[in-house]
Amino acid sequence: TLATLADCGFVCVRSIKTINGNIAKLTDGCQHILNSGELRTMLQVCLQAGNYLNQGTFRGQAMAVDVGFLSQVRT
Repeated sequence: TLATLADCGFVCVRSIKTINGNIAKLTDGCQHILNSGELRTMLQVCLQAGNYLNQGTFRGQAMAVDVGFLSQVRT
């Protein structure tokens, strides 16, 4: 019926608005991460510490870190 179709349209529009809001929040969070000086400094320190601990091995002069290790870093 026309009422059911209108209800479906309303639900779809509401869902799209919710998804767009979530995408905006995710994009904002990503921008904060990319622009975070503190995160950049922490990753640099982790890279330097890892290179120091691994000096003399094939891992001793890494140019980057695998962010998977971050769950192991504790403050």
